[in-house]
Amino acid sequence: MFSFNSHDIQQDLSRELSENLDWNVGVFKTFKYDANVVALAVDPVSSLLVVGTAQGEIRILGGPLVDIRFSLPDPSTRVKFLQFAPFVSKLVCVDTNDQVYVWTLASHTQPKLQATFKSNNLVISPSHSHAFIILQSGKIKTYDLLCLRFSPYDVANQWTLHQEKDPLSGRDGHREVDSHVPMEVAVHPRNLGTTFIAYAGGVALYDIPERKTSRVYELVLSPGAPGGTDLVTQDLLNPRRPPVTCIAIHPAGHLFAVGHADGCIAFWAVDDEDRPLLVKTLDDSDVNVPSEKIFDALLASNLPPEPDLSSPPSSREAIFKLAWAGFPNSSDPRGGDTALVILGGLRSDDIPGINILWLPPFNPPAPPPNVGPQSLHPSLRTAIRQSLLPMKSVFLPTSGIIQDFLLVPKDNPHFSGNWDPKAIVLLSEATDKSRTVEAYQFPINPSGSHPNVANTVPNAGTTSEEIVEDLASTLESLQFDHPQRLNLPPSFWAGDGAVIDGHLVICEREAYESLTSVSKVESGLQFHGGTTWVNEDSTSSDIKFARYQPRRILVTRHQDLTVRFQDLSAQNLVNSSAEALNRDFPDAIYSLTIDPFSVFADASVSALDLPALSRETRLDRVYLAQESLECYLMFQTGEVIIFTLTNGDEKKLASRVIDDSELVPIDHIVVESGRKFRPSLLLSANIGAVVGFAASEIGFFATSYEDGSLLVVDMRGPRVILRSRPPAKKKGLHIHSEDRDPIVHLSWSVCKLDSDPIPRIRLLGTKTSGETKIYTLNHSPATGLWSIDSEPKVMETAANPVPRGSTFVIDARSGARCKADRAGLAVALNPPKPAPVGKEDGSTGHCILVTAGGKGVRCNLDVDGDRIAKADWPSKVGTVECVEVVERNGSHALVAITSKGEALIYSLPALELLHTLHLPETSTGSIWLNSVGDFIEHTIHQPTGTVMQTTFGSLFDIRCSFYHTQPEIDFLIRQDTGEKGVIPPQPQPVSIGPVSTLGSWVGSFVGPRSITGEQIDSLLAGPDRPIPKQTVTKPSGSGKASSSSSRSPERSAKPSLGGQDQRGSLQERLTSALSERGEMLGNLEEQVKSLEEGSRSMVNQAKRLAAEQTARRWFPF
Repeated sequence: MFSFNSHDIQQDLSRELSENLDWNVGVFKTFKYDANVVALAVDPVSSLLVVGTAQGEIRILGGPLVDIRFSLPDPSTRVKFLQFAPFVSKLVCVDTNDQVYVWTLASHTQPKLQATFKSNNLVISPSHSHAFIILQSGKIKTYDLLCLRFSPYDVANQWTLHQEKDPLSGRDGHREVDSHVPMEVAVHPRNLGTTFIAYAGGVALYDIPERKTSRVYELVLSPGAPGGTDLVTQDLLNPRRPPVTCIAIHPAGHLFAVGHADGCIAFWAVDDEDRPLLVKTLDDSDVNVPSEKIFDALLASNLPPEPDLSSPPSSREAIFKLAWAGFPNSSDPRGGDTALVILGGLRSDDIPGINILWLPPFNPPAPPPNVGPQSLHPSLRTAIRQSLLPMKSVFLPTSGIIQDFLLVPKDNPHFSGNWDPKAIVLLSEATDKSRTVEAYQFPINPSGSHPNVANTVPNAGTTSEEIVEDLASTLESLQFDHPQRLNLPPSFWAGDGAVIDGHLVICEREAYESLTSVSKVESGLQFHGGTTWVNEDSTSSDIKFARYQPRRILVTRHQDLTVRFQDLSAQNLVNSSAEALNRDFPDAIYSLTIDPFSVFADASVSALDLPALSRETRLDRVYLAQESLECYLMFQTGEVIIFTLTNGDEKKLASRVIDDSELVPIDHIVVESGRKFRPSLLLSANIGAVVGFAASEIGFFATSYEDGSLLVVDMRGPRVILRSRPPAKKKGLHIHSEDRDPIVHLSWSVCKLDSDPIPRIRLLGTKTSGETKIYTLNHSPATGLWSIDSEPKVMETAANPVPRGSTFVIDARSGARCKADRAGLAVALNPPKPAPVGKEDGSTGHCILVTAGGKGVRCNLDVDGDRIAKADWPSKVGTVECVEVVERNGSHALVAITSKGEALIYSLPALELLHTLHLPETSTGSIWLNSVGDFIEHTIHQPTGTVMQTTFGSLFDIRCSFYHTQPEIDFLIRQDTGEKGVIPPQPQPVSIGPVSTLGSWVGSFVGPRSITGEQIDSLLAGPDRPIPKQTVTKPSGSGKASSSSSRSPERSAKPSLGGQDQRGSLQERLTSALSERGEMLGNLEEQVKSLEEGSRSMVNQAKRLAAEQTARRWFPF
């Protein structure tokens, strides 16, 4: 019992939280941020993305809640290569020990490991079930991903065989690596029977059915040709063979590009192995042709006869990767415009980035007659070369060195996954040596034509209007829109966009709907693979409680100064019916992202002398007002930027004029399209860093500075209503240190004081010494303006305030917070009349001030009244890092989180230690606690100070099974269609020339047809292929999604695989195929003869008609 102003109050605010059963610490979810991504792969058929990390983790991403992590069996290795096998619904991985792992995606919830074997690298086609296994020796083996065994078909090292046949090959040029080392294997995009095998020495075109190499392509730089080097040495007078590094094939299948170690790219025609069509670098062409400048430089200099091998042979980096993208932008079967994406080839002093060459359509004219099948006519060669001259070159710069890139196709896995890409994903190094994953819309410039500007000089008779019109068109053609950056899932928030800190915000329903409503389509890289549902049998008793959980928003601040938001509401984990889940957890709200760069880049702001513009700054803290939905950003250099929530309107507002010099209006600044937070006000006092901040829900906020200053701003003007400066230091006078002691903690409240019984808006500011100043706001009904008492009340509270939560004003009767919100404002404007003397009702109208410091906690009645309780922290619990007043079932308790991972529970207002809870153990981290008992714990990477993972949990893990239940996942059923993805038909070969009407009709009978995937499987696997039986795994649970996927296996089944038609042995099927071919040729021969006879008859009839018409002219009719 405590005596408050001669009134006995028996109120115990922690009555329902006194038992151990009332508390249960539980972890709901752990979010990892992938800062060391080393491999990426995408399956457009199932719409899945897979990510591999340096820690040996593999992560599969798809539609809502499709986010599965698993590790390699060997924890000492890391992921080196990932690729999907859509034909058999499997995932293949190669680790750094050259161990290959094969998982099936047909299993539910978790991929199932099926096989392991050794390989250096591999390539998979979406049209059949075999993988080409590349060994270090240069030998290529074949592995049957359906039967999970090596097939008897293999390919010897073709380059070694080539050198044995041609002993002079590769002997007249200096090589840095062995020429027989395999670099890459690429399947012909339109002919499954042809494979390009890239060795260090050159490229071999291998015919699979014939089991032999049909052509060999080897680049030899003539003496005096610069190649990719920028150095003039005597070595340039010798023939050189730069090693091959990578290969890319044109979508038409008649051209291919080869990257080399010296930074040059050689373009070849498939039908011409003698010499390349074009050899170029990023800034020069025909670098394989001798240069007069080189000869002149060599003659003018006294260079040594031998090259200086101690210096690098070239200042240009190698071509590391090529991708040739095609688009469905032409009715010509050979295709339209293409894009060649180039990784590498930059000089050492170039800024990092990636180059994209936009190339014109491959549409050469028909080849001249009487041209042999093994030759390329000069006119045709010239026409093909024209399709390799870029219409436009785009350079996409990045902050770090690019390690890899990935084109994300819309729905077609053919053409090496480069057909009609919708995005490009870049994997680059960040400033902290971690990896950053960025995604951009592709094509980079999707609208309009790609300019091909020529240097033209106006004629003498050209008018000024024509010159202006020509200049305008030229400027328009040179215009380049910055590529649109696509939002990625939160797990990719690493590197420069890494999370620094974050906290949970509890929202009322109205505020939550305002935040989560999307005004426009969000620009994100979306995947729809997999369908998820919850087994209702495991959550049926608790699922109804999820709908009544408070709405939670996770607000995070990032290293790139951005603020981002995620929906952590439990309602995302349940549906109102037995349908598939359609929300992520957490669900990133991209439309709420705040990027202050738009403010600092504005001309009106950049003209100011802001500390943030002159030196590197850091986003120190973020506060989201839960009612007004204003977001406050505090920077290390002292600036405060306020953003207000809008409906996404991009209308530009007129700039305002504010009298106070510290306030800068910025609501005229237009942010990125679709963003809902808009800049409103900038506070810049230029008096040092902000050390304390507090914002109310009713339009007031206060900032304290390291020099002891305090500013209070009323957003209704806006105007500064208080400027409290420390006393100026005068010469010869000593200023007490406590006079310049800054206010380190600020808090708003609407409450009464022991010295002032009228509820008013109060601002409480606490110094490190424990001195607390109470500022009272007064409202003038005549002017409608607010003011602050010039002399604040001063009292002593707990010293060394806890950084995260140190001051709370609660109602003495209910324990509820005395907030400065709309309800509190109504009380302050219309205060209740005091009860008559002698009729006071216990604690009615009273409040309690709770202050927590470095040594303990204390409670005071009516803020500045008597101290009613005090407690010291236990000596062996470590440092108290976070304090919060937590509410549960109408009861309230004080919770203090220590550095040793313990939660100390104290009763209110008596401050009796009730319980000690143990939180999840983390090596290094920070923790945030909110008023309903939720906690967010961040594991910090100490060298960089960024967050590695975030743990979301609660002190009241009671009847929350919906958080712990793993949703069922069917990886093969797409969320957007409800069905399994279908692989498009294998693209067929196209002619090198235009297709005529008669040619297209005849070509339908005798035109070149690619060998089918089934025939490839039969050829590679041999006659004794053990086809496994198809099994359908029925998922557990009673959800609608699970039942629909299990009752329709026929609809989701793949097309018939090789050997499954049960038509007999391989010999019988080949015999049948030969007979069908003979019958087709016989029919074709008859049709051709019929055409020939018809043509002769037509010619004879034409001659007869012409003779009759000539004879008629003799008669005078």
